[in-house]
Amino acid sequence: MSGKSSRRGLKYGASMTALALVLTGCLSESPEESSESVAADPEAIADAAESEGSLTWYTSIPEAISTSAVEGFEAKYDITVEMIVLTSGLMTTRYASEMDAGNSPADVVTVADPVFFGDAVSKEWMETLDEEDVPALADWPEDALREDAYALVNIQPIGVTIDTNKADPEDFETWEQLLDPSVKGQLYLVNPANVPNWLAHMQMMSDTYGEDFLPSLAAQDPTLVDSAVPGAQQLAAGAGTVVYPSLLSVSNPLKAQGASVETVFPTPTTGVEQYAGISTSAPHPNAARLFMDYLLTEEAQQIINENIGSSVLGDLEGTVPLPEGYESPDVPGAVAKKAEILSALGLG
Repeated sequence: MSGKSSRRGLKYGASMTALALVLTGCLSESPEESSESVAADPEAIADAAESEGSLTWYTSIPEAISTSAVEGFEAKYDITVEMIVLTSGLMTTRYASEMDAGNSPADVVTVADPVFFGDAVSKEWMETLDEEDVPALADWPEDALREDAYALVNIQPIGVTIDTNKADPEDFETWEQLLDPSVKGQLYLVNPANVPNWLAHMQMMSDTYGEDFLPSLAAQDPTLVDSAVPGAQQLAAGAGTVVYPSLLSVSNPLKAQGASVETVFPTPTTGVEQYAGISTSAPHPNAARLFMDYLLTEEAQQIINENIGSSVLGDLEGTVPLPEGYESPDVPGAVAKKAEILSALGLG
């Protein structure tokens, strides 16, 4: 089946009513019935999804990577994906506001915030996932599916991105190098208020090096940026020396274009762990189930994690091994200390 070319942007206003095939082969007649899943038959699931024709994906995975996943999906199925890319903090705020208002155009939501997902499950904003609707769950690690509602699909270790013309990556064996006098006034600090995982990493720094670490980091006169992307772009343009926190998904595209940037991972570190779930208000429920199923396949896992992250399915070709000393982020603990972390950085 040939995929349709991808369209970007959010559709507001009335959405086309989602039509789902039921076991009899008939079409459902109401939005309530459209949320019924078809049997765990791959062809029936695909047929039901293609009858809906499109879906909307809210994602905080960087656009270049999300686009590749969408292209892989659209090459397999006659379904168009509308993709919205925002940071996790902005995305969860947007989705929660929509759901509080009554519904959201999102079919599948992918963000790096387990606290959000836990709250969404308690509010019945996320569908329960099972093998009847998402057959790939049969081979999915049990500990990578949380509350039977959201799956861990992408693990990106957090590092520091360096302009290799100005600093030696080998000097960054520990995070204390961020406090070196050579870094003062040369640091792009990514605002941790926007991504819960940034908070978790900074809490790890405070726990590891003591409560003076974050105030000392603030004393380095950093330039605050909303995300690692503009910080890394500034490095590529010759301004500054380091960006913290940062990811391979930020630096690798610039490096591929010839920029003298490198992301390294001092020990210990944690990461950005992206989860995906299906919205209970999904306008295209069968397409959402098919897309969720695709995200859990080895094919999609290789695409999402290639050169930038790790998959829970193991050492897939092209994916990145987790750094030595990697620990899963304590997002709930860091969110509870958000005000304290921001205050220590002079951002309170």
